Amino acid sequence: ATATFSGFSSLLGVVTHLAATVAGVLLLPDAALPAVRAKLRADVVISLHRRKAFSRAIRHRAPRGLLSLLSAGMEMSPSLARTLSSLEARCSLSSLRGSVSPAGWWEVVTAHVDVLRRLQATMLGECELTARRRAATLERPPVVSDLDRPILSGCSSPSSAA
Repeated sequence: ATATFSGFSSLLGVVTHLAATVAGVLLLPDAALPAVRAKLRADVVISLHRRKAFSRAIRHRAPRGLLSLLSAGMEMSPSLARTLSSLEARCSLSSLRGSVSPAGWWEVVTAHVDVLRRLQATMLGECELTARRRAATLERPPVVSDLDRPILSGCSSPSSAA
């Protein structure tokens, strides 16, 4: 669960970075875009690939119960999915600027980020609960079962000392 939490936190970081980068692309004045186009395109492409990689890793490595919780949050709204698919397919910041408004982008992406943050908080609570249970189990004295008694009683007999 800890590895899943770490991967999910990385996914959230990538999605928020992508959200900010695309918002920057949409808000930049047209005259400023050529100066930063290559850097922004690289940021977007890397973020898209990292998002997919973290999502795939979470789906393959997460425990089944945790995966059912996370899978709903990892799904995107149709609008967000279309925008990201288009961006990935065309890799064109100019076409993105013509098809999505900054307010529209921010609305769909922040709704997704909010879901991811709530899931992260839920997962953190589950990890803490598991850690407390394990700590409580470790703090209890070991229980000597009836199966162990003959072995232990044989160790203290005078014949075993010889």
